Amino acid sequence: MALKKLKRRRIKDQRKVRVQQLKSGQYIITLPIKIAIEWLDVRKGDRIEFEPYKGRICISKVEVDHI
Repeated sequence: MALKKLKRRRIKDQRKVRVQQLKSGQYIITLPIKIAIEWLDVRKGDRIEFEPYKGRICISKVEVDHI
């Protein structure tokens, strides 16, 4: 029974997003690793952008063309 509780807690923790304010007018949103790596293919140093869509925020990875 304790194992089931741990699994539920892990899944629940993956849905949490942390928000921090570093400068006035700016916030940092921390995404769970699973979402960043599997859904967005984001690695350290990559940039993401967001845009509002029907009352939700859509997050996408910024693709940079290297010359």
